Amino acid sequence: MWKSLKTGFFSFLISFLMRIVYLTSRKIYLGKDILDKTASKGPVIFVIWHGKFFPFIKFGSKYYRHTRILTSLSDDGELLSKIIRNFGADVIRGDERRGGVKGLIDMIKIYKKGWNILFAADGPLGPYQKLKPGVISCASKTGGPIMPVSCSASRAFIFKKAWDKFFFAKPFSKLVVKFGEPVYLPGKMTEKEIIEASIKIEKTINNLTHDCDKVAGHEKGLIG
Repeated sequence: MWKSLKTGFFSFLISFLMRIVYLTSRKIYLGKDILDKTASKGPVIFVIWHGKFFPFIKFGSKYYRHTRILTSLSDDGELLSKIIRNFGADVIRGDERRGGVKGLIDMIKIYKKGWNILFAADGPLGPYQKLKPGVISCASKTGGPIMPVSCSASRAFIFKKAWDKFFFAKPFSKLVVKFGEPVYLPGKMTEKEIIEASIKIEKTINNLTHDCDKVAGHEKGLIG
C-alpha cells in the first residue's frame, strides 16, 4: 500500500516537472522528415539509450501516442511505467532478468498489430550504451525498421554516478531530438551479422547524440 502510494506520488511529481520543462523550453526536432517518411509505411521500432529516455517521453507527437514501451519489472520500472502512462502512451513489462522472453514476444505481437514500439536499448542495468539483443531479435522477426533516436538539452541536471548517466533537462532549455536513418535487418542472421548490426546501431545512436549535443551548445558533449 505505502509503496504504491509512494510510486504514485513520485510519478505525478516527475510528470509535473517534465511538463514544466517541456512548456518552457524550445523544441528542435531533427530528422523528423526521415521519421515521417518511414512511419508512413508502417510502425517503427524506436531505439534510444536508457539515459536519454526521459526527454523523449514528452515527444508528444502522434507517433508517441501509438507507441508501446518496454519497461522492467523492477520498482524503477513501475515508476517509469506510471510516468509513461501519464503522457498517454502504454508499456509492456519485462526485461532480461525477469520476463524477458515474454516481454519480447509481447513486443513482437504488438508491433504486428500496428503499434510503434520503443526500446531503451541498453537498459535496464547496462552495460552503458551497449545494445541488448532484444532489439535485433525484434527487428529481425518483424522486418520492422529500427529508428535510432537521441536527445540532448542546453541545460540539464546530470546524474553522472548513475550507470546510464541519466540527465533531466532544466526549464527554459533548448531540447534537441534527432532521428537517424532506419535500419532494416534480414529475417535470418548469422552471429557475425548480429554483431555487425549491433555495432552499427550503437555507432548511429552515438553519432546522433553527438549531433544533438552540438545543437544544444555542448561541443564536448553534454555528459563530457
